[in-house]
Amino acid sequence: EEISRTRVDQEALAEAWRATIAVHAKAGHDLPLDDGPWVAEQVARWLAPRVDSGIATPPDPVSPPGATQSRDDG
Repeated sequence: EEISRTRVDQEALAEAWRATIAVHAKAGHDLPLDDGPWVAEQVARWLAPRVDSGIATPPDPVSPPGATQSRDDG
């Protein structure tokens, strides 16, 4: 009962926002920790058409904290 109600709520929310919905088969409430690569793939799929059409631009790569960046200014 609770799972099917949650699914209906998710579908209603996606419809209201005119968005597609991606549901992981096994992961729980902490999806980025449960299956981070799957989340990254879903975000990439969502972002790709927006980048291709010029609606969005991908961010510059970010270095991890404490990493040094080298520049070739020469």
